[in-house]
Amino acid sequence: MIRSKPGVKISDVSTALEAIAAGKVLVPPGPDIEVVCTAPFGVGVPVRTTFATSMDMIRCAKREILVVGYLFTEGARDVLQELCDADRERGVAVTFVGNRLREHLQIFRSVWTPETRRPRLLSREADPNDTMAAMHAKLLVCDRCDALVTSANLSSHGLHRNIEIGVRVRSPSMSIYVELIDKMVFGGELQPIELDS
Repeated sequence: MIRSKPGVKISDVSTALEAIAAGKVLVPPGPDIEVVCTAPFGVGVPVRTTFATSMDMIRCAKREILVVGYLFTEGARDVLQELCDADRERGVAVTFVGNRLREHLQIFRSVWTPETRRPRLLSREADPNDTMAAMHAKLLVCDRCDALVTSANLSSHGLHRNIEIGVRVRSPSMSIYVELIDKMVFGGELQPIELDS
């Protein structure tokens, strides 16, 4: 039994409860988080593969895709082709950020033929003072709101044979990764390079 205090009507309590319920609807939900992995065997837990997750994200992208990686090889041709198709078929702008990216230009040239628009390429070149310093991150960000942070390189082993673990996060706050890359370019940590150079 609900008892009212002097001066407080039951209708006031009802109105307050309705306002609280409406407020919950207005609060945006938290990020949608999904664990992904690469494994050469069945893991026995319900997780999607790095490869399937990457392909799904690329196919759903509408405006822009940022790919950050340490290594890009022929073993990732399916993913690279999907990125090229996203650009060619839907006008999605593709940016690659890589470690010493000039060393990987051949695989990009084999996918992005001369008649296709070129992806933006940004490279972390060798540091003459520290030859071990590298761009070692592995990241896929689509439309600034869907990010895969993973240990997997864009290689056959990274996508299919190694044991790799990552997290896909859907949230507007994932735009921070694009802003971080922009700051690295502005600060001279990343240099633009041409695919045809």
